[in-house]
Amino acid sequence: MLTVLVSLAIGIPAISSGAGLLFVAVNGLAGVIACSAGIQIRRQRKIGVLLMVLAWAVPTTVALLQHLPATGSLQLFVALLLAGANWKHLR
Repeated sequence: MLTVLVSLAIGIPAISSGAGLLFVAVNGLAGVIACSAGIQIRRQRKIGVLLMVLAWAVPTTVALLQHLPATGSLQLFVALLLAGANWKHLR
């Protein structure tokens, strides 16, 4: 949920340009995917970890395609590492 809020807070001033709208849309989508990954991980499903990989990779890929610096989200990366560490406990 924090990803969605940060995306809106940073992206709303940038919506005036076309790239800003894409930024908000992609990061908002990543936030929704991260939330659904959290639900699946809570239910102990391995698909949650795969969704977390997708949520981390989508904004980075779009940034690379736009020739922008691909910083990635540290919070998503840490969540991915922690979820991956519990892979054997997931169904």
